[in-house]
Amino acid sequence: MVIAKQTRKPIMVDFMAEWCPPCQAMEDSTFNQPNVIVKSEKFVTVRIDVDKQPDVAVAYNGNARKYGGVGIPNMLFLSPDNRVIKHVIGYHNADKLIAVMDSAMTIFSDMGS
Repeated sequence: MVIAKQTRKPIMVDFMAEWCPPCQAMEDSTFNQPNVIVKSEKFVTVRIDVDKQPDVAVAYNGNARKYGGVGIPNMLFLSPDNRVIKHVIGYHNADKLIAVMDSAMTIFSDMGS
């Protein structure tokens, strides 16, 4: 949150696990796409392995639970002051993720942050 406040960027939290096939598919075919990499620079990105970082996952998932669930892959977009902007669950290819990121950025801009 500190970096997000300093940079005035929204936060993109990716909940994942190594054993999760859709998470691995996103790792292999979505997050490595140049357009996704460039778009990600507009966010403070946080990746949470729910198995290796359970305490962190629980802390962030308090927000996720309010907005439809905690399955993985699970992406939560937050404002620097911890307001939920957007929440999506499941596999997203590069085009879908770009659309989600654009939507999150529009909502964030409309918040006046």
